[in-house]
Amino acid sequence: MQANGERSLSIERFISREHIISKLPESARLLSADLVPFQVAVDKNLIFHSVLPREMIWYVKVLYYKNFGIQNKLPINVVQTLIYDAETGDLLCWQGTFERL
Repeated sequence: MQANGERSLSIERFISREHIISKLPESARLLSADLVPFQVAVDKNLIFHSVLPREMIWYVKVLYYKNFGIQNKLPINVVQTLIYDAETGDLLCWQGTFERL
């Protein structure tokens, strides 16, 4: 969602990728951490919606694997989209998808 790298220099003015990575689960692997211009609205199910292009916030996609279940320990692929406030680093909301591998 980055427009031809236009915003790559702007990212340094906001929270660092290291700050984002430090909040991820130990087994997580960061896919992207891009600064994206939109304002977030969160409904009662914590699903985020793009409202108006007013504020610059972090759009972070996280991919990690997790053992699910006691006997089978099924590998589960978890892809999460995390939305952080670019200036405070606060997690505003998240949305995740889960797939059995």
